[in-house]
Amino acid sequence: MIGDGTQVVIVDPVLDRVLRTVELPAGPEFAAADARGKVYVNLESTAQLAKVDIATGRVEAVASARTSSSPLVPDDGRGDGVPTPVPARSR
Repeated sequence: MIGDGTQVVIVDPVLDRVLRTVELPAGPEFAAADARGKVYVNLESTAQLAKVDIATGRVEAVASARTSSSPLVPDDGRGDGVPTPVPARSR
């Protein structure tokens, strides 16, 4: 992420190169990736979350971080609206 800007940079960790730079609607504070190829970015100044598709670099959704129901949460089949945690990979 570019701290003072409004961009997130998608990097291929295997090739160690930048794949694309994605423009966000506001400045990012932190991000988390899931196993489904999505990055969820906290937009600090607007109290929103942006869902970014890693493969396309497209911002798929932006939602208020202050609500419990959100278009950002993937459906894991449990019906509780809570994403399934992804275990960390060991190196």
